[in-house]
Amino acid sequence: KRLIITPTFMKDLNNTHLRMTWHNALMDLQQAKRIIFIGYSFPLADFEFRYTLTKAIAGSNIPRKNKKIRAILYPPDKRIKRKTDDKRLKWERDAQEKRYSDFFSQLNFDIKYMDALEFMQDPDLIWDW
Repeated sequence: KRLIITPTFMKDLNNTHLRMTWHNALMDLQQAKRIIFIGYSFPLADFEFRYTLTKAIAGSNIPRKNKKIRAILYPPDKRIKRKTDDKRLKWERDAQEKRYSDFFSQLNFDIKYMDALEFMQDPDLIWDW
């Protein structure tokens, strides 16, 4: 049976397989030294994921300063100029940046605006950024 979990406030996560998946994600996030989001806008409505991240960060045995969290968002900086952006694009970009910055304000966090393929092809960005 197919199942899609959308980033909304109303979710039914009582399925045994879903509970196990969320639990495994929590365990992996607790142990991760680096977390990289690629192309994810971090919507406020994705409450369950935000809650899982909060639990993972609080329950991690890795010191907060050593846990690196990065976000790769589109479009790349080279494709747009802040002053010439259309207002909607600038608003969306600023809103995404604020959601991430507010949530991860106490952690080692950074955002880059670039193409996902470009990011994946640069080992320095993947491992050292």
